Amino acid sequence: MGALHIEPVDVLAIGPHPDDIEIGIGGIVARHAARGDAVGLCDLTAGEMGSNGTVADRLAEAEAGYLDALRLKPKHTDALHYLGVLRTQQNDAESAVKLITRAIKQGPETVDMHLNLGAAYSKADEPSRAVYAYRKALAMKPDLPAAHFNLGHALRLARDFDGAV
Repeated sequence: MGALHIEPVDVLAIGPHPDDIEIGIGGIVARHAARGDAVGLCDLTAGEMGSNGTVADRLAEAEAGYLDALRLKPKHTDALHYLGVLRTQQNDAESAVKLITRAIKQGPETVDMHLNLGAAYSKADEPSRAVYAYRKALAMKPDLPAAHFNLGHALRLARDFDGAV
């Protein structure tokens, strides 16, 4: 899972299960996003008790969607980034690092990309590289609690106890 990162939004849609927001009010959400509103979606569960497939099914669908997007547009920054996040969730940290790094190089880079790259490096047991990624995130947004927390954790894993305090 990607690093916790919360940004203020203009519109927050909350649904009990995955797909509920998209199916129920997807048009409204899309209209707000097209208008330039910052939109957030919050699924309260991962759909683990659903009758229309498992969490693994939903992850496979997400993966297929990202791969389809990349077939259509090989440099699709968001698809690269989020496929990297998915690879981190699948414990394929090597692929995650490559995908998120490609997304960052293509730009525009975001704080989330650096946070998620740090998470991938942490999963790959490369805490010094995770430290670098979290510091890049903090350079972009110095007051970001998630980056401070994750940096402290990575510094601890790198055995830099003084830096982690």
